[in-house]
Amino acid sequence: MKKLALIILLLGSHIVSGQSCSDIKTVSDSFFNVNTHTSPVLTSDAQVDDDKTTFKVFAVKQTFELEPEYSLMFTLTTPFIDFEGHGVIILLEDGSKIEKPQLKMLFEGGSEETVCKYSIKMVIEKEELDLLLKNGITNLRFFAFDSEHPVLFNIGDQPDSPGAKLLFYLNCLRNK
Repeated sequence: MKKLALIILLLGSHIVSGQSCSDIKTVSDSFFNVNTHTSPVLTSDAQVDDDKTTFKVFAVKQTFELEPEYSLMFTLTTPFIDFEGHGVIILLEDGSKIEKPQLKMLFEGGSEETVCKYSIKMVIEKEELDLLLKNGITNLRFFAFDSEHPVLFNIGDQPDSPGAKLLFYLNCLRNK
């Protein structure tokens, strides 16, 4: 009876948070023998001066013949058009960091009259995935404009935060 109650409690927690590993989408490429598993897109906002910058993130696992590759795909939507910096830092709950200083933002379009869109792919090594899943994410910092003025996204304060959801989906991907 205790096992049944625990299973119901665990299932209920996924219903309340609206998350399920079944949210992961899978696409198979028969030509190259590659499976791509993708989490839902998660969104958060940050204020930069008087303007709002929105970021979206989703997790990806691609299985090749050898080892799977895990990555985080970020998109920034902002009124700024002068992205010159590079690099991403993920701050974890235990105070440690995952730093990718050489990652470059790719400009996807926009002009001064419209919102600009930038994207970045962050490949996660096995040790970094273990660290993420063990500790949890509190903040993301993008050095998009320059090294003096990073864009900071606080994504891990609440249990239902984008950081907690991202870790949930990374764990689902790991078990696929």
